[in-house]
Amino acid sequence: MSSLIKKLRMAYLWRRFEELFSWVAKICLLVLFWWVTVKAISDNIGAVNPNIVVATIAAFATLIGYFVNRRFERIKIIEQQIREKKIPVYEDFISFVIRMMIGKESVSEDELLTFISEFNQKSIVWLSDESIIAYSEWIQNLRTGTEDKTVENTVQNLVNFEDLLLQFRKDIGHSNDYLVKGDILRIFINDLDKYDLIRKKLK
Repeated sequence: MSSLIKKLRMAYLWRRFEELFSWVAKICLLVLFWWVTVKAISDNIGAVNPNIVVATIAAFATLIGYFVNRRFERIKIIEQQIREKKIPVYEDFISFVIRMMIGKESVSEDELLTFISEFNQKSIVWLSDESIIAYSEWIQNLRTGTEDKTVENTVQNLVNFEDLLLQFRKDIGHSNDYLVKGDILRIFINDLDKYDLIRKKLK
């Protein structure tokens, strides 16, 4: 497993943990508020009718459920709207890179720099945190490759490119559960398993 994949997974898990902690904290505050309210009523009025307590709990649970559902619905709507914006950005990126790799006409340096500059602007707005990390890793290795044209650096760039595509897929809703390292690269490279250096990098 590459260090990039580990970094992306840690970032994803940390973000999920922060969201879960936020929700738990909010629910705890609401429960505390309810308990303080019931306690105050009990202390000032005397014994509270059990039916009132049950009705209060039911109403409180319904209220929490309503706000939680509304919150998740809003999140889903926002995520869907963002996803609709991301997909064309990712499609343009993949189309351009494939054109670089297997296109009949070579891409000029000016065209490459223009595309990267435009994509950098879009990435800041639309890419998720994990996708930006993967893209940054790939682009840094690509820039290094202009000076270091060794086979090892080229292979590392291919590995980072696959990590990037996997993250793009995950970002728009794919699980990648049945994909293993090298599956996407096999689309572009014939007889991938024959190249020892690539196989070592994919482990």
